Amino acid sequence: MREEYDFLQDRVNELEHENSMLHEQVTELQDDNMSLIDKCETLESGLPHPVTFDGKRSTGEYTLRGWLAKLKEEVSEVEAEVDKVGNMTTPDLMLRTNTQTEETFSDLAEELTDVITVCASTLNWLGWTIYGRAQLQKKVNEKNRKRGYWE
Repeated sequence: MREEYDFLQDRVNELEHENSMLHEQVTELQDDNMSLIDKCETLESGLPHPVTFDGKRSTGEYTLRGWLAKLKEEVSEVEAEVDKVGNMTTPDLMLRTNTQTEETFSDLAEELTDVITVCASTLNWLGWTIYGRAQLQKKVNEKNRKRGYWE
């Protein structure tokens, strides 16, 4: 009887230990899953968010030509920033300090990002979801890679 009791007690101890280990693994998986969700949310928040209202009206009222006009407007703003900076070359950029580059090009970078946002907004207007736009970008990246546009 004592042997059976000892055997059962050992088995209970083993199961408790196994349960504890499984609990730790589940907790780690939940933490990893939350980290992945957080990373996805962070990544998504850094992607261009389509504009759906321009301050006057819903972009649902836009036409394709309206989107083209908005794109031209944003490209004109990029051109104005380039005129301020001048026609620099890569070596010119390399000679500048990081602080000078950041100060000099922050407005240009913002205007370029506005162009990206207009393009994402137009694609959204055409029915492309964020996932669809990501897949489309992946396809274009692959096409450019095959053409040798990457080093």
